[in-house]
Amino acid sequence: MSQELVKEYYSSGELKAAGRITDGKKEGEWIYYYTSGTTNSMENYKQGKLHGRVTYFYPTKTVQAREQWLEGTMQDSAWYFHPNGKLKSKGVFNHGQYDGVWRHFFDDDKPERVVNYQNGLPEGATQVYNERGFLIQEGSYHVGAEDGEWKFYTDDGKLKWVGSYRGGKPSGVWYEIKNGRQKVFLHTQEEPPVLLVGEGVLHPEDHVVDRHKIKSHAPASDEFVGEPRVERLRLEVFVVWKILCVTPVGVRFKINGKRKIF
Repeated sequence: MSQELVKEYYSSGELKAAGRITDGKKEGEWIYYYTSGTTNSMENYKQGKLHGRVTYFYPTKTVQAREQWLEGTMQDSAWYFHPNGKLKSKGVFNHGQYDGVWRHFFDDDKPERVVNYQNGLPEGATQVYNERGFLIQEGSYHVGAEDGEWKFYTDDGKLKWVGSYRGGKPSGVWYEIKNGRQKVFLHTQEEPPVLLVGEGVLHPEDHVVDRHKIKSHAPASDEFVGEPRVERLRLEVFVVWKILCVTPVGVRFKINGKRKIF
């Protein structure tokens, strides 16, 4: 068994990383640096694969993220932080996929959204809040698509629109609440719950979460893309969303090996 201490350098000469190599593979703790010399990340390896706790830092030395890895795959709890040190999101990974409840926060500790996941896709109830702390969206997902009743509120928390989705598409009658009264806002045509994507049809078994592949060191920018985002899985934009000026939460997918974001 051969072991050696290895140092890597930027092309400009600054220290980039330092750690141990055993039989040609990274082993134990590796520390990566920004060109300024501050710590970029602290990572643990086992036979060349990330294994154990990984901690990422902003250039300001504030912790950016903490993750747990198991032989190259993210597993268990993860925490992500705003540049001011406040918690940005937290949740659990299961075999590299988002699992269970993920909670997101604004940089003043107020809740931003709550999303439930199953097999890496949004599943079940979700709530979205504005920076004032008011609930502005609530509904549910099934296999990553909006499904069932959704409610939308004004910026001061008053109910404004109510409608339903079926397989990610508006379904039935949508209502607008005005002056305490409910009136029909839009009728939709019922369609089978099939999502058309490009030239083919996207079925539930085709859903593959396109999570950013973490390199051997954290990205040098302030944007850390390991945390989950939820967006709408749709090609066309439904008119209600334009009127509401609200962006629902969504998922990134790989279709035929190509990344598509809807």
